[in-house]
Amino acid sequence: MPQNKVLDAEYLIDLNGVEEALSTQSNFIRDTFVDALADGRLRIVKRTSKELKDCDDDLYSEYQQIGTKRYITPKVAEQSIQADLIVDHGGSLLGGFPPEDRFENIAICLSQGLKMVSAGKPLKDYRAIGKKCKLNGFTAMTLAEFAQEIG
Repeated sequence: MPQNKVLDAEYLIDLNGVEEALSTQSNFIRDTFVDALADGRLRIVKRTSKELKDCDDDLYSEYQQIGTKRYITPKVAEQSIQADLIVDHGGSLLGGFPPEDRFENIAICLSQGLKMVSAGKPLKDYRAIGKKCKLNGFTAMTLAEFAQEIG
């Protein structure tokens, strides 16, 4: 595929997904991550760059070396979806309410027809919110699943 061909976005990745992609020992996953950024299939949550800079200088330096990065910033309509999701999710008896950015990222995915790529606790949160809110059109996946799907 020519390097300059930009495909429609299919995936959204958050800070945890980017951190895992940059620190993985798997060249296949790392290369798939970089290639998907370059051709536009993978978009990055806008605040990720600042968050990465604030939490890990080495990974941020590596991140800066990636040539093409396309970001997504939530729109007003997505903020409305986010608010609805928070209401639908409700509180937890255990008090473990997911951070608002999880709902925001899901709202972006639902609005734009994207699949969420993440890792660790955020990935668990995305899946739990999807299940609790019965979001049949929402998919949250690991980097390995993402790489297998497009690689």
